[in-house]
Amino acid sequence: MPHKLLQVSDLKVEFRTDDGVVRAVDGVSFEIEPGQTLGLVGESGSGKSVSNLALLGLVPRPPGYVSGRALFRGADLLTMPQKQITAIRGRRIAMIFQDPMTSLNPFLTVADQLTEVTRRHLGHTPRQALDHAVDMLTRVGIASPERRIFDYPHQFSGGMRQRVMIAMALSCKPDVLIADEPTTALDVTVQAQILDLMRELQRAEGTAIILITHDMGVIAAMCHRVHVMYAGRIVEEAPVGQLFAVPRHPYTLGLLKSIPRVDEPPGTQLNPIAGQPPDLAHLPPGCAFAPRCPYSIARCTQEVPPLFDAPDGGRFACFVDVRTTAPREAVCE
Repeated sequence: MPHKLLQVSDLKVEFRTDDGVVRAVDGVSFEIEPGQTLGLVGESGSGKSVSNLALLGLVPRPPGYVSGRALFRGADLLTMPQKQITAIRGRRIAMIFQDPMTSLNPFLTVADQLTEVTRRHLGHTPRQALDHAVDMLTRVGIASPERRIFDYPHQFSGGMRQRVMIAMALSCKPDVLIADEPTTALDVTVQAQILDLMRELQRAEGTAIILITHDMGVIAAMCHRVHVMYAGRIVEEAPVGQLFAVPRHPYTLGLLKSIPRVDEPPGTQLNPIAGQPPDLAHLPPGCAFAPRCPYSIARCTQEVPPLFDAPDGGRFACFVDVRTTAPREAVCE
C-alpha cells in the first residue's frame, strides 16, 4: 500500500482580534499519498489557503494560533524548529501563492528570485541556477526567457507573474506541491499548459499536489479526491467522480448547481447559493451553513453535524439526505 506522505489531523488556526476569536480553520484533517492530487474547494474565506499556510509555518504567531498535527514523512510540521521548516519549505514542500504581485519581491529581478531557490536548496552554481531558471521559464510559457529573466516583476503582466511563481515552485521538484489558484490569471491555452506541466512533474517525480481552486473544471480534470470546505471546516470529502455524480452535502450541491453548463438549453438561469458566508468570529449555533441551506431542519440550528461515512466511500457533514429531500423554495438571508 502507498505510504501517507502528509497526514494532517485536527488542524486549527485561530486569530485573536478585537471583535473576537476568528476560527479560520476548525478541526481540518486530511492525508495525501505520493502521486495523488487532492482538491480543496469552497468560497473565499472558507479556510483553504490558511490551512496550507499553517503547514508551512507562514501564519504569524500572534495573532495566529495553530494547533493539531501535520506529519510530513513522520515529522510534525507544526512543532518543527524554524530552521528545519525553512529547509523543507521550497525544497520538499513548495507553494504556488495566490497573488503573484505581492509574493514576488519588486526590488529584485526575476533572475535573482528564481535562482535563489535552487542555489539554496540544490547547491547550484550561479551559472547552473541561471540555466535552470531559463529552462523553467520556457516550460511555463514565457517568451524570450533568456532576456525576460533579467526584468523586474512590474515589467510582467499578471499572468506572466503567475507563471514565474509556478516556475519557482516547480524548480526543486518538491515532494508536495501546494497550488493555490495556480491558473486563475491565465488564459485557457496557458492554463492547459500549466496543468500538463504539473501532471508531468507528478508522473516523473511522484509529486503529491494539493490543489486549491474555485474552478470545478480544473478539479474534475486534475484531482483524485476532493475536500469541500465551508466556514473553516470540511463538510464533504469524496473521490472526484463520486463528488460530481452524487454530492451529499447541500453546499456541495449548491456549488455544482451554480456552474454554467453547455448542455443546458438557452435561457436557463443559474442557481447561485443564497446569502453570504458567515462571520467566522460569530458563527451561528449548529451547522454554519444552516442559514443559507434550503434543506435545513431544526436540528441543523442546534448541533454541529459530524462527518458521516457514506456507503460509497466519501464522508459528509449533514443530517439530511439531499437525494431524497425536497429543498425549500427560498432561504432566509
